[in-house]
Amino acid sequence: RTAAENPDDGLAFRASRSIVVPNGVEDMRGTVPERAPEHEGPIRILFTGVLIPSKGVKVLLEAFVLLLNEGRDVELELMGRWGDEEFRRECERFLHQREATDRVRFLGVKRDEEKFRHFAACDIFCFPSHFEAESFGLVLVEAMQFARPVVSTHWRGIPSVVSDGVNGYLVPVEDPGAVAGRLGVLADSPELRRRMGEEGRRIFEQRFTLERFQRNME
Repeated sequence: RTAAENPDDGLAFRASRSIVVPNGVEDMRGTVPERAPEHEGPIRILFTGVLIPSKGVKVLLEAFVLLLNEGRDVELELMGRWGDEEFRRECERFLHQREATDRVRFLGVKRDEEKFRHFAACDIFCFPSHFEAESFGLVLVEAMQFARPVVSTHWRGIPSVVSDGVNGYLVPVEDPGAVAGRLGVLADSPELRRRMGEEGRRIFEQRFTLERFQRNME
């Protein structure tokens, strides 16, 4: 990847003269049951990462409440550890005040098969990060391997993984309304979720498998 694809992601490394080899992950699809885009019941949104403000956690909670206020049947799971107790209390208080507590699950840290079960069982993966050191967003690739559409941000290395309107949507950072808007579009259309998810899976197979990474490093 050249610097032209993401000019902010490596100026210190004189990236215009470099080739970036994307990370690869082991393909776990087929090892756990998957949820089909067409199903009964709530649309499940998943976030994975450290639960801190700069990962977009509060932005996501605000966007999720907007979806509930619009009358959408949605639920939210957040997988990862809390950065600190003060932020945890702030988020829990926010959900309680908006009567949304019963629609949100904080899963804690999950690993290996248990982690992948949550990826495979969600409908949409949302990662609205504006973390200063965000570079690649490996969790995006983990979602794409299970053919999940992604809503993320125009930030750091994320656009090198998510193509807006192709395998998901990219929105401005710290914009709950924009996040809610794109989540709502996906929540309303099983066909769009399927199409974008399958495109994400195709991109994963072409660029982000462990085998592809090993070949690129040779």
